[in-house]
Amino acid sequence: MENAREMLMTALEESVGVIPTYLVDEVMSVSRLEVLKGLLRQTFRCREIGEFERMLKQAKQQPAE
Repeated sequence: MENAREMLMTALEESVGVIPTYLVDEVMSVSRLEVLKGLLRQTFRCREIGEFERMLKQAKQQPAE
């Protein structure tokens, strides 16, 4: 799980640049692998941190399957 979070953060940093600390904390609190995988896919489409932030918020609100 930790590796998935780190890969997500690396991909996001490549896409949008510097990541605010509060957003790093939010990503590190995600405990579902399927959510992390989905967010990783989204990083390839993001060009602004606000886009990713919206996706993260939506993903965290989805009920676990």
